[in-house]
Amino acid sequence: MKALLFDGTPGEIAELLERMPQLNSVAQASSVRGSISSSTSSGLSLWTPEKVSRMWSGLYGDQKKLVQFIVSKGGKVTVTEAQKHLGFARGPAIAGVLSSITRNARRVTKYKEARLVEDWTEDRNGTTVWGYRLPDPVLTLLKQTIQGTTA
Repeated sequence: MKALLFDGTPGEIAELLERMPQLNSVAQASSVRGSISSSTSSGLSLWTPEKVSRMWSGLYGDQKKLVQFIVSKGGKVTVTEAQKHLGFARGPAIAGVLSSITRNARRVTKYKEARLVEDWTEDRNGTTVWGYRLPDPVLTLLKQTIQGTTA
């Protein structure tokens, strides 16, 4: 097995991955200077302040409404809360909103496994609860971006 090790800031690594998209499927990145990367169950995606800002400005309608709601709730909501907030009945309608957000995340990061909103589950008194969350680094950057656009 061959390995490449890239040392740099998250922005430098993201820029490298943009210039070399063939690395996206096997990228393993590490920043010794402090990382704002988001590790997801589906892989590694790099979120820089610039990319989060581009992502935020590219969201509209229910996409923006859902992400704003998750941010306002501290980064984590249940599926039921999200559906109610968007005015959706139970069912697959929310999947269209999430797929649009994911498609935009992949376009912005140029990483085929990138996700801005992740799924989560937890057991609450014997019942499995499903929901959506923003990874901590992304949540922090989104808060900063949203405050910057409303200031």
